[in-house]
Amino acid sequence: FMRINFTHRGIEITQAMKDYISSKLKKFSKRVDENKDIDVVVQHEANEINTEVMLDTKDGKFVKVKKSGTDFYALTDKIELVIRRELEKLKRH
Repeated sequence: FMRINFTHRGIEITQAMKDYISSKLKKFSKRVDENKDIDVVVQHEANEINTEVMLDTKDGKFVKVKKSGTDFYALTDKIELVIRRELEKLKRH
């Protein structure tokens, strides 16, 4: 069972936002270390939303992805793609 910690600064994270990013992150449950939490940090600065996701893989690697933009949902989709790419790179090494 994946535990996801949400931290927010300057922006309120709605339940819909939490559900959306959680649904994206759950796709990686086979690769993520279930004994460690996934941290999601969402900040609003200078008319931009900065979203950062940090997770540990089952094989001991650390993945950190940070994206900025004005649409939280579009950012979440981009983060999902980058995490997928990072995990694929780690699998090949």
